[in-house]
Amino acid sequence: MFFAALGIAVAVLACREITAPLFAPHTSQYQNGTGTVIVSPANMRGWAFYNDQADAPCTDTSVCRLVQGPGSPSAGTGSAELATGSASDGVALVLQDYKGTRLDSITDLHYSTYRQTADAGNNFAIALQFNVDYDLADQASGYQGRLVYEPYQGVGGNVPQNTWQSWDAKAGKWWGTVSGTPEHTQKLFELGAKFICHGCDLIMVKQGMEQIQQRYAPLGFTFENCLAVEAARLATSC
Repeated sequence: MFFAALGIAVAVLACREITAPLFAPHTSQYQNGTGTVIVSPANMRGWAFYNDQADAPCTDTSVCRLVQGPGSPSAGTGSAELATGSASDGVALVLQDYKGTRLDSITDLHYSTYRQTADAGNNFAIALQFNVDYDLADQASGYQGRLVYEPYQGVGGNVPQNTWQSWDAKAGKWWGTVSGTPEHTQKLFELGAKFICHGCDLIMVKQGMEQIQQRYAPLGFTFENCLAVEAARLATSC
């Protein structure tokens, strides 16, 4: 897939949910100013390719690189190519910039994608993601999760093959990555969250379920016994 960006962005192509930070928090605020920023292989202007599953820079130019085209990109003459070979792969084009920017200060958020591989459902497209801090008033500055925009959310089947498409991410539907701690969950509740996911794996062993129940019980969570029963059954059959 190919990605062309206008403004600030983190583009990620992955076949499974992403829950780890792309980089450690950036110390300076801005590497790029306002207006058009021209990115080239000789001057990436802070952008970098990253293997999001290995948590390491992506140096394999067969899966992450800048290229000419394809066709006529929406911005400039080229684009960033991101490719995955299996369902467990995930690569990204990331920018460590604009730390401390409030979401309500973003006035426009567009990016464009081009998918050259076949997808029977016409849903696959590069996602747009942001590392977020859910409470700027506290002292916590570690990784708290990501906000994720996927073009097919809301209207499925709208990503045809071999076609450049521009997405208005600001007007689209977003979702947040999973809650990893009770403290993070409490912040999500305060922000109005109604549905909390603890993890993306469907198979949970009995011990893991019991630990989750104990940690989240003070927040009023209850668990159906059938989950623990099924987890125990799966644990003995694997």
